[in-house]
Amino acid sequence: MADEYASITLTDDEGQTTEFDILDTLDYEGERYVVVAPSEGEGDQEDDLEEPGDGEAAPMDDADDPFDDEDAVEVVILRLVGEGDDEYYETVDDDGKLDALFEMFHDRHVGEYDFE
Repeated sequence: MADEYASITLTDDEGQTTEFDILDTLDYEGERYVVVAPSEGEGDQEDDLEEPGDGEAAPMDDADDPFDDEDAVEVVILRLVGEGDDEYYETVDDDGKLDALFEMFHDRHVGEYDFE
């Protein structure tokens, strides 16, 4: 049985929505972050994860299962801003901070995912 993840739907600047699975939440330097990956329905979440780059998800071929071991899924790390109904997510532009956050995520999930 596949793992169940909480999900969020994000809307980009052009009004397009994408659903993401929340893989983890991280507290770092007094701020909260979420680690997400594009939702793909009932696929196997035991996938290869790549280090994030510039807060963007890697493009995926729709014909292939992105959670197949041959395909790596790039995670996106977002900063959680606000509280309650005023909560929203921001991209993280600091590469050093992204590296530190990914390292935290990696250390917490090293036995759960195959990291490249």
